[in-house]
Amino acid sequence: TPGREANPAVAFTVLEAMYAYAHTMRAFNGDWEWDSLQAASHLLHLASSICSKKSYESLGECLHATLAAAARLPGGGFGVPLDDLCLDDLLKMVLRRGDTGERAISEVRGLLTHAREAVVNRPDASSKVIGKLDRGLKKLEFLISYAVHHEDILSLEPQIRAVKTMREGEASLREKQDKEKVQDGVVIPLTKS
Repeated sequence: TPGREANPAVAFTVLEAMYAYAHTMRAFNGDWEWDSLQAASHLLHLASSICSKKSYESLGECLHATLAAAARLPGGGFGVPLDDLCLDDLLKMVLRRGDTGERAISEVRGLLTHAREAVVNRPDASSKVIGKLDRGLKKLEFLISYAVHHEDILSLEPQIRAVKTMREGEASLREKQDKEKVQDGVVIPLTKS
């Protein structure tokens, strides 16, 4: 509606979906069509607000929840390096400007549409799963419209960088701790043998 401000939480959901898109594309080597159900499950695990009423109060909360979901993927996920690489991908998409957000969300819609068709064509098709995917597809239409008409996700770039910097600091600390051994309360650097 003209003159009506969108809730800022919508931008967080767009960014959550964009991160999940990047992660799914990397996890499936850019080709999800061979198993759209698995790819959709992966994506919706990361971007849980697509098919729910869930919303975030801040971008930090959104990204932390999404990164935590990535770490909880079956088998421990793909690891921190891939999760952080996808955070870089999100940052690049935001900085690219133009129609990048719209295109990423449209790709997500295409994936869920394909997955919905796969579910419908199964003999054991679940109306609950179909309903969930339908809700997600409807929400994605709204998110696409938002991405077309609001470039304010670009203003969130510094917050994405802050999360990225924090994760880099945590990784550096973990690496340092891995190289040290504590013995009787004394930190002893480990040397290569």
